[in-house]
Amino acid sequence: MNIVKRKILIVEDDEINQMMIAENLDAMGMSYETAENGKIALEKIENNDYDVVLLDLKMPVMDGIEVLKRIKSNNRINHIPVIVISSDNEFSRVIECIEMGALDYLTKPFNSVLLKARLKASLTSKDLYEQQQIYLQMIKEEQRKLELLLFNMLPFHAALRLKNGDTAIADVYEDVSVLFIDIVGFTKYASQLNAQSIVNRLNSLFSDFDMMVQELDLEKIKTIGDSYMIAGGIPNPSKDHLEKMAEMALRVVKVVETYQKNEWSELKVRIGIHTGPLIGGVIGKNKFTYDLWGDTVNIASRMESHGIEGKIQISEEVYERLRDKYEIEYRGVIEIKGKGAMRVYILNGKKVL
Repeated sequence: MNIVKRKILIVEDDEINQMMIAENLDAMGMSYETAENGKIALEKIENNDYDVVLLDLKMPVMDGIEVLKRIKSNNRINHIPVIVISSDNEFSRVIECIEMGALDYLTKPFNSVLLKARLKASLTSKDLYEQQQIYLQMIKEEQRKLELLLFNMLPFHAALRLKNGDTAIADVYEDVSVLFIDIVGFTKYASQLNAQSIVNRLNSLFSDFDMMVQELDLEKIKTIGDSYMIAGGIPNPSKDHLEKMAEMALRVVKVVETYQKNEWSELKVRIGIHTGPLIGGVIGKNKFTYDLWGDTVNIASRMESHGIEGKIQISEEVYERLRDKYEIEYRGVIEIKGKGAMRVYILNGKKVL
């Protein structure tokens, strides 16, 4: 053990006893400071980093028992090992000090060999404590990283419930809007680029979408390859979730136009929106996934897949709720897989009142 630079505080009012302890510490290659009473000792302990405190019990101003009590009641300094060195050798007093938190007890006159052995044991104890704190901090940091990853992977409300021990997350929502965005012809386009370029462009575009989702208080559900899925009205019901979703879709169109004028001229998207009830929950054991299920999701997906490049296609349910505030044109009737013929509309913008 390297004890050369260890710093010891001698709390002792008797100069001869101070000198005797100091001589032993010099012989052991340790540095030290002294305090002639408990009040001075506490001030020094608060403002310095000591490896061990050698504490006399009978002192003026403040005795050793009070000093020990205050050290062990202070979370910032209670880890410092305290060795009581006292002429009081009553067994009850020894027990009292140990119960209060003293690591060891030596009676005066002390044996130099015994003092050295007790000091080494105390320093080992402090080293183990400090190493434990390092490990605990490392564990906390890893937990923080895992929590951050969890909250990045899942919607906040779902991640929070998982963190708090909820293992079965399945909720019914009566009024939710769902939006799908899909990049048209992405597979063919991607075949012309290297992997890094593809990831960089998708990351840039989807990061812009993420920012808009956050600004509008919507919920990003997931990305599926070159598709992006958003929901409004979850986890908390919202009267204006559909208007926020319409605003999101219109912003997406503008962002895409900006990309087309700059680094991604081939970029084209289809957008589809539907509204209604659905189920939301978390599935998986090792890799959690938050997802939505129900006709509302399926129809929103069909609104996108049967849509027009560069346009926002909406269902009749969405049209009925937005028609007073938005410019919407009737597209016609299209055949929707699993649902049959449906009237669909194109959302063009907000009405100027």
